[in-house]
Amino acid sequence: MSRSRRLADEPSPLGVSAVLIASDNDPYCKVQAAGKLAAGWAVPLVTTGLQGHINSDSNLDLWPLGQDLFKCFVAGLGLPIDPKQGR
Repeated sequence: MSRSRRLADEPSPLGVSAVLIASDNDPYCKVQAAGKLAAGWAVPLVTTGLQGHINSDSNLDLWPLGQDLFKCFVAGLGLPIDPKQGR
């Protein structure tokens, strides 16, 4: 019988371009834990300051910081950014 494994149990490189974004005061995932995941996944960690748990319940509205981080990620991949989508 195979043992199920969560992605966070034994993180290993993802093999795809990625970045882990974490809030400095997320009650569910401390920055130190996010750092360990990022290191195990071989991706950069970006912290966002005091954003709480980053999800739809956090009242971040359209989350301009998240949109900017995404644009930077896409640009870093060398992909075009649609100017109609930006702020």
